[in-house]
Amino acid sequence: MIVRPANLWAAAWLPLVLILLILSGVIWLPAPSTSSRSVSAVDQHPARRLSPYLTQGGEDLDKGKFLVAGRELRDPNFRESVVLLLEYSEHGTLGLIINRPLDLPLSSVLKDIEGLDRRTDSVYFGGPVAGNQLLLLLRSGRQSRYVHQIIDGLHVTADLNVLKSLIDEGKEDFRVYTGNAGWAPGQLEAEMARGDWHILPANPIHVFSEEPSKVWLELIRRSEIQVAQR
Repeated sequence: MIVRPANLWAAAWLPLVLILLILSGVIWLPAPSTSSRSVSAVDQHPARRLSPYLTQGGEDLDKGKFLVAGRELRDPNFRESVVLLLEYSEHGTLGLIINRPLDLPLSSVLKDIEGLDRRTDSVYFGGPVAGNQLLLLLRSGRQSRYVHQIIDGLHVTADLNVLKSLIDEGKEDFRVYTGNAGWAPGQLEAEMARGDWHILPANPIHVFSEEPSKVWLELIRRSEIQVAQR
């Protein structure tokens, strides 16, 4: 398996390339222009058009949410998966599957980073898109141009210099993911309408669980309870 972290921005789809560049701070989006009709950009957003469905579990699609695969979702890439949404916009959706560790030591992938050979970290399967690229999730309070907050205490980066400093300091949790989960505009909304996913607020506890194989079952039960109570 060849992993080329330096080529992070070579994503499979143009919308996801744009999202990744926005996450990196390389480009920025101008404010949307307004039309002569009195309909706001928020009202036009796909999540708002589907909001009666999306809010039945109490949550809307957004950055910093978990997508919890429904029990009937059979796609092998996402069956019994939990996806952390890193970005959700009119350009598409970017996320990471958080509960699929691979039988692949991180030290065998990033052999040039000193100190990894003393650790037992595994690489995680982040999704079926761009499988030769890496993203890092950090349980951290740090933020910089290349480290971006998803929710309080949880950040994402593609900068391996950050990983090197984390290993040197030995103070913060991190996970490294190969590939990502990406949806073109409107694709995730269609899957939501089919009932493929449940939505819950994300939290670092489940992202960095010591028992990732149990995360999906815990969250799908929680999702079903919330839906039944509404």
